[in-house]
Amino acid sequence: MRDRTLQLLVGGTLLLVVVSGVVVATRRQPVEFDPGSPEGTVQEFVEAVLEGDVDRAEELATQPLCDFGFDPFVREDFQISLIDSEIRGDRAEVRVLITTFGGESPFERYESSYEDRFLLVRVDGDWKVDSSPWPFGLCPEENTP
Repeated sequence: MRDRTLQLLVGGTLLLVVVSGVVVATRRQPVEFDPGSPEGTVQEFVEAVLEGDVDRAEELATQPLCDFGFDPFVREDFQISLIDSEIRGDRAEVRVLITTFGGESPFERYESSYEDRFLLVRVDGDWKVDSSPWPFGLCPEENTP
């Protein structure tokens, strides 16, 4: 009886170790896109905006960022996932899923997702963001103060 209990205990422990290893091994790692691709340009642009690096974000864009009167750059409550992209000559469209999270307590948590797109153009061989969804808004030159 004692040997059987020990075998079950050891077997259960090994099973937990294996399951834990599988969970850790299959966790999704962030994807790094080729920096010269439309997807990589969008990724770098979004990271620059989130880090508050307006100069870098504007280097990757065809126009300045909008000033919304608040700081849209420090947001940890959302996630962006690539849906697909399409290149047509010197123009590209990168479709994304933007998911926002919120709520003050575990019982008030919410999640909301929507699809949107970044439009890019090739300028001197480099991809530049020409149109972006909120909160990564670009301001056309004529609307810039």
